[in-house]
Amino acid sequence: MGNTLEKAMGKKLLHTTGCDEEGRILHINEAEKGQTYTCPLCGDRIVPRNEGKAQRPHFAHFKKTEAGCSGESLLHHLFLQESVALLQSLIHQKKEFPITWSCPYCNRTYTQDLLQQVASLSTDFDIEGHRPDITLFNAEGKPLFAIMLLIRRKLTQKTLHFYEEKGIILIQIQLEENDWRKVEEKLSKPDSVTFCTNVECYNYQFYSPCIRREYYSQKFKCKK
Repeated sequence: MGNTLEKAMGKKLLHTTGCDEEGRILHINEAEKGQTYTCPLCGDRIVPRNEGKAQRPHFAHFKKTEAGCSGESLLHHLFLQESVALLQSLIHQKKEFPITWSCPYCNRTYTQDLLQQVASLSTDFDIEGHRPDITLFNAEGKPLFAIMLLIRRKLTQKTLHFYEEKGIILIQIQLEENDWRKVEEKLSKPDSVTFCTNVECYNYQFYSPCIRREYYSQKFKCKK
């Protein structure tokens, strides 16, 4: 993940998404001359910029805006919006949503149903000053999972330690340009999950009526 993040840092995120006159979200490659488009974030008019060797095709605001509609903010907004819609629909229908990840400690790959004990979700929920992009709760209202959508940044050790102490499983997803078009794929294969089912792993956690972390003293050599 580190190399991918460093590689992405060298390429500027552009404003590649717009809304047509009927409110449909489309990519810059689908834009047509003579049509009117608006920014999905601030609602102001945007125009296609398809010419020039300096930059890739993208949308630009017709007038300068102070709304902070950067490529990063738009990507985050769209991905969050699509993620919430998907997860809420699955929760309402009581359907499973398997996610697959690798534990950085035991280097094993795991697959679990993310929504096994989830009854509801919230965006921008305050957990003692920490605000994950999406928080998933059980039927009793206890936060089980915190989902962070990251764009060209990493969480601090202080933040990681906070969720560890609270026993909340932290899911990190690194976003790149146009990832809002593959929300289900990105959610199902997160970059990092602080959960492991291997009892001999330092990162061992398990599901119970109330998910919690258990530490065990094991006679094995940890790889980290």
